[in-house]
Amino acid sequence: MFDIFRRKKPIDPTFRRAVEDHRRELAEGAEEATKSVAAIFGGLSERDVSILMAAAAGLIQAPSHLAGRLDLYLKHKEHMRRREAETKNETGVGVDALDPALDLLLRQAWWPGFVADIREQFGITTAADVGRWGLHGKRAAPYVWDCGYLFQTSEAVEKDGPVSVWSWRVDLRQGTAQPI
Repeated sequence: MFDIFRRKKPIDPTFRRAVEDHRRELAEGAEEATKSVAAIFGGLSERDVSILMAAAAGLIQAPSHLAGRLDLYLKHKEHMRRREAETKNETGVGVDALDPALDLLLRQAWWPGFVADIREQFGITTAADVGRWGLHGKRAAPYVWDCGYLFQTSEAVEKDGPVSVWSWRVDLRQGTAQPI
């Protein structure tokens, strides 16, 4: 009988240790991410999460009861951006995920004007004016995302009313965002 699965040479112990170290680092990173996300979003209602995300996008100021969580969220996002940049510098490969695509939107020069237009169009001045603010996205191609935000007024949420959706094609490699 042929033993095609039998190794001809033993696995290098240095390589084996490197693989085990890498697996351990991934597990520790996942545990760290779970803890930080739980500290930010744990115990919040769906409405509070919407308000927190709207404040993070610059649509409103965070109410006092969410200000601390907004600070945690923004620090977590900055930490993740630094880690992604380090990974790109070390490996030459960028992160292909929805979160960096949405972050790229927030860094566009036109973003503050876009937010001002939404405030004016919907009469948003405080958190009470936000019913639901959320994100959407799907990968269109490697490093290209069709993504954006959705919004419902408080009244629309209560009456299952209309949802406003804004979408862009975001190219992470080019650093561009085009409306779709």
